[in-house]
Amino acid sequence: MTLSPHRWAFVSSTVFLMLLVSGEMLSEAHAQSAPDLQEVYAIVKSLQARVSSLEAENRQAKREAADARAEARDLRKRLGSAPAGSPASQPMSASGSSAGLQSYAMVTKGPVAPPVPAWGGLYAGAAFGLGSMRVKLHEVETFTDISTSTFGTTTSVSTDTGSFDGAGSGRSLGAIANLFLGYNFIVAPTIVLGGQIEGGVSNIPVKLTVAGTSNALDTTVTAPGGPANTTLLTSASNSIFTDTISNRWLVSVLARGGVLVDPLDLVYVLGGWTYGRFEFGQSFGLNGGTVGAGWERVLAPGWTLRAEGRYTKFQSKTVTTPSFSTFSNVETGGGFASATTGTDQAVDASRISADMWSVWLGVTHYFN
Repeated sequence: MTLSPHRWAFVSSTVFLMLLVSGEMLSEAHAQSAPDLQEVYAIVKSLQARVSSLEAENRQAKREAADARAEARDLRKRLGSAPAGSPASQPMSASGSSAGLQSYAMVTKGPVAPPVPAWGGLYAGAAFGLGSMRVKLHEVETFTDISTSTFGTTTSVSTDTGSFDGAGSGRSLGAIANLFLGYNFIVAPTIVLGGQIEGGVSNIPVKLTVAGTSNALDTTVTAPGGPANTTLLTSASNSIFTDTISNRWLVSVLARGGVLVDPLDLVYVLGGWTYGRFEFGQSFGLNGGTVGAGWERVLAPGWTLRAEGRYTKFQSKTVTTPSFSTFSNVETGGGFASATTGTDQAVDASRISADMWSVWLGVTHYFN
């Protein structure tokens, strides 16, 4: 088919216009796609940076895991050598944190230990024991006996003077018991200082064997008298007799100082003054110094048991016992009458010394 010149021009113009429009549309499409590619490039770069960061974090996590495994091996070694019940023997939590240890300790906590008494403050108690007492005696006695005798018309006066000098000793066991009240001060974490007063009864009779020598001078004068009617008689003799000195009660003021070897045990020493009351024909007292040591152990909250030993040395003392008596005797018969009157006077000076070893077992209550 042959196109005419007019038709060929129309077709050519139409194709040219279509090509022109298509070119403009491709240009616009290309212009719109350039920004989208830039955004894609930016996202890719961001992803690459994130990947690098994650790889670095992964390497750090691997290092921390290696350190944790090393710590776990070291802890297992410690657990193998630690004594049972010690803090090192408690297992760690899975995270290995101290919080895990605390939570585990709370779950597996054992029985609660008994409360420890407050060693400072006011306390009171009672104690019982045995005492071994030794007594020494030096006794000097002087006497004067005067008697007047009348027989019919004859009167005679007899004067008898003399002395006894003897010594003896003895030792005996007896029971003792007291009540005490005291106060403690905590001067350092393990140092306890304080004092106490106490008083109680005792029953320690000590039997003495006394040996001595007696000397006497007897002078008799018969009225109407004169040298020819004076008679002198001297005598000396040895004698042995027994006597008893008894301790009846004791009071003491003592200072104490001790060390807490652990929260439940106190080891201490003590010292102070003791007064004892004795009986030996009459009642008398002796002062002395006391030293000792002891141990105190917690039994229950606020209650302790104590055991201690003491030595007390009493000062020597002279106990003087005077005596005086009179007598009279009248006899009649056979036409004669006789009468005898007189006085007996003596002074007994006894020098007494004593010491005592004692052991005590007591119970103490702390009011704190």
